[in-house]
This record gives sequence, C-alpha cells and structure tokens, in this order.
Amino acid sequence: MRACIDEYVNYMNINNSAELSEWIKKVGLNSENFTEHKRNLSPLFERRHLIVHQTDRNYDSGIGQHRAKSISVNQVERWTKSVERFAEAVLMAIPD
Repeated sequence: MRACIDEYVNYMNINNSAELSEWIKKVGLNSENFTEHKRNLSPLFERRHLIVHQTDRNYDSGIGQHRAKSISVNQVERWTKSVERFAEAVLMAIPD
C-alpha cells in the first residue's frame, strides 16, 4: 500500500492554494487551520506556474534584465522553510 501511495504522490500536482485546500480536506483535515501556510506558499505556486507555463520568462527589458526571471537563494530558502513548516503542521494535525 505504501508503494502505491508513494507512486501516486510522485505524480500528483497541486497548482495553487485552492487545490492545496482541497487536498487538505481529502486527508480529513480542516483547511482553515492552514491559512497561514497557504498564504506563505501562494507565491511559490505562482512562481512554479511561471516556470512551467512560460519558461520563467522575464518580460522586463533594459540593462541588467535577463530572459529568465531571477530568483535569490534567500527566496528559495524561505520557500523551502515554508514547505517544511507546512508538512510538519500536516503531520502534527493527523490523529494517531
């Protein structure tokens, strides 16, 4: 059973906070308890959408602009922490 779940999760896709709320509900949790996490993850979903659907295209022009939008190490680290905190919150909320 665990292998089936792992395989499914490897291919599932969550595109935005609304879909995240639906998945939270599907596992039997109250999505309202994760509002802060969803707010923190929303910019990550938006950036992922830009990367996947527009190849991270930067429409700004001029000196210092590149074809792809820049992203700082600090931003990636903040998003990583947000994902980790969300995962921890979900695990803590699942009853024993």
